[in-house]
Amino acid sequence: MNVVKLLTWSICLTLIFHHCSKKDPASPEDKDDQQPALVTKLIDSAGGSLSSENLTLLIPQGAFSGEHELSLHTITDEQPFTGDAVSSLFRIDGIPTSFSKPLRMSLKYQSPLSGQPYIAIGEDAFVSSLGALMTGYRFFEAVDSSGFLICNLPVPDEEEQSMGGFAKPEGSQQSTSSLRAQGLLGSQPIVTGDGNFKISASGSSVSLAAAQTLGTYLEQAYTTFQALGFKYDARKKWPVSVTIRSLDDEVFGYNSSSILGNNHGYMEFNSKKINQADDMRLTAGHEFFHFVQALYDPRNRYSKAKLQSDHYWLDEATAVWSEEKFTNQQNYISPIRQGNEMAPFNGMQKGADGNAKNHGYGMSAIVKYLVGKYGEDKIVRMYQSISAEAKPVDAVSANTESPALWLENFYRNYILGTIYNLQTSFWVGNAENQWEIKTEEDTLKTFTGSYPDLSAKLYKIRLSYPGIDSSASIDLTATGGDNEITAFKYNSSGVEYLNSAKQQLTIPDVRILTDEGWHLFVLVTNTQGTSPYTGSSDIKLDVRVTTAPEYKHCYFYVRLYARLKKEFPAYPDSVFYYHDNVIFTDWAIGKFTGNTFNGDWDYTMDDGYYGKGNVAVTLNRDRNKIDTFNFSGVWGFPRESFFYITVTQTCNGFNIPYTSDYVFFTFSVEGPAVVNYLGTVESSRVTDYFTEKLVSYEGNDLSEIEIEFDTDDLQFSAKRANLMKSRLKSQLR
Repeated sequence: MNVVKLLTWSICLTLIFHHCSKKDPASPEDKDDQQPALVTKLIDSAGGSLSSENLTLLIPQGAFSGEHELSLHTITDEQPFTGDAVSSLFRIDGIPTSFSKPLRMSLKYQSPLSGQPYIAIGEDAFVSSLGALMTGYRFFEAVDSSGFLICNLPVPDEEEQSMGGFAKPEGSQQSTSSLRAQGLLGSQPIVTGDGNFKISASGSSVSLAAAQTLGTYLEQAYTTFQALGFKYDARKKWPVSVTIRSLDDEVFGYNSSSILGNNHGYMEFNSKKINQADDMRLTAGHEFFHFVQALYDPRNRYSKAKLQSDHYWLDEATAVWSEEKFTNQQNYISPIRQGNEMAPFNGMQKGADGNAKNHGYGMSAIVKYLVGKYGEDKIVRMYQSISAEAKPVDAVSANTESPALWLENFYRNYILGTIYNLQTSFWVGNAENQWEIKTEEDTLKTFTGSYPDLSAKLYKIRLSYPGIDSSASIDLTATGGDNEITAFKYNSSGVEYLNSAKQQLTIPDVRILTDEGWHLFVLVTNTQGTSPYTGSSDIKLDVRVTTAPEYKHCYFYVRLYARLKKEFPAYPDSVFYYHDNVIFTDWAIGKFTGNTFNGDWDYTMDDGYYGKGNVAVTLNRDRNKIDTFNFSGVWGFPRESFFYITVTQTCNGFNIPYTSDYVFFTFSVEGPAVVNYLGTVESSRVTDYFTEKLVSYEGNDLSEIEIEFDTDDLQFSAKRANLMKSRLKSQLR
């Protein structure tokens, strides 16, 4: 496909389902209600007729259950069938929404009949793909009788007449509707191979081959959704009426529900676009899915035909997702997503308040994610829940999991481009707000906002201060709602995930990120919400640059009361056990990176005594507790020394509380409970004369864990000397 054709195709598809700025000539918004009625008549259960010179509507006895005033009007400002019409266009008002026998219409034609005659019956119906009430037409094959075209108007579905009345707009007691009628000529209707669709076209501009191709696409759609698990049992009468006629220039086609019920829903396609095969295939799939969705809509037939549903956005989201089943394009993305990509950030349900149609287009990203995570069959189950009168978000969560369990992961994958390939520049341009760190004074930024239920906001933080401290980290704290924070780094080459956490998150190594040319995205997700998910929460995000203390040294000390096993190799029967205090200790030189101190020691003293090892200590965000520590080392005298000894020790633990910041930055616990703060503890001594191994340990009044940090090199040197003397004495005893 060449570039020009691809561009044209994308522009056309973008407009397929949008309500056009230029209104359809048949739009009910344009009708002229100022003309007086040609005739008005009261008709009750006895039956009768509404007649003029050019149209007669015959109502059989018993068709109406009560008295209704019918009126007949001529419409002169609409021309839905220019060039193909053989009569005037009429409107009949006051037809009850329920009647029990077919109504017979006779319509005088004024031009010779040179093709298949039809009476086009028009209804004002809500078209989901246009987001508005539009006048749609079904073609009823007519017979010629002495200058009149005659057809029967079918009875509304009985099963829907017993649904307890009709839902109306607030304050309305409407129990009647209007219809339009016009005679026209067209091609002979065709029925598709499997008998599911009957296609009629106005005029002679639509070739038989084009109509047959459309029928093939519709049958493919029928089979596709049936294979997913959708059932069509709610419709008892087939085939579906499909009309090909001239529609607005930007429209390819749409599905309409009928006030008569499920058995009378119909589809229309634009004769001007009928030869654009790829586009018509997409349209047929998208619009047939709307037909299927209507079969699962639990509302009565008046509501389905006239009113937008609560699940309107879900209908559009799933229909846009389904388009990829009707194209051979790799990594297909529906053009009607353009401009609606941020819809998932506006709240799953709350976002539909402004424009549910466009919200649904954007929410196709969530549908695609859920299908990938839970399977296509979940779409069917969602609509089974809808048919049982579930609200849309409840239908989604009931058949996947609570959004609280997957919503943050959806946003993460969406931003990373694994759902639809949105570029980094898109997210840079659509971030909620930004903060730029340019100087050492830039240490705190607070973002506040109202978050709808099940929504998110994306912020960008530009790292533009090359002199930022090497130990600097960024602390993110969100308060309000049920929030989760997710951090990404980005540059011109893409976006990469860093980390996520509930309410608090620290981003370390900010200097490294700055030097490498990265900036940050911060996503705050609000998973709070209860049905119907139209509430909101105020969430505050604090972004704080923190610099770790420049501690250079870490003193590590653990004392335990241990059971030791001692053996003398020269005396095989000399194994014995005893209890004594075992000490794990040394001084490490290192530094903090973020909230983690990494240090080591590697020294040899004049007398040959050596020590080598490392320690890693991670503090919590507020630096008032050690989350974890790991200590490992080897000490002793080499074999050539006067007394060979090797001491090997490993110790790790967690949750050591802060106790003092006087001279040293200290964390400690004491007494028997020390053992509750330890994980792995291992200690052994090997000499030329014996081996000794720690077997078990317990806490007593002398037990202690102490971890200190300090910055003073002189104090460090003095304490290191004292420590070596103490360690040497304990190891040689």
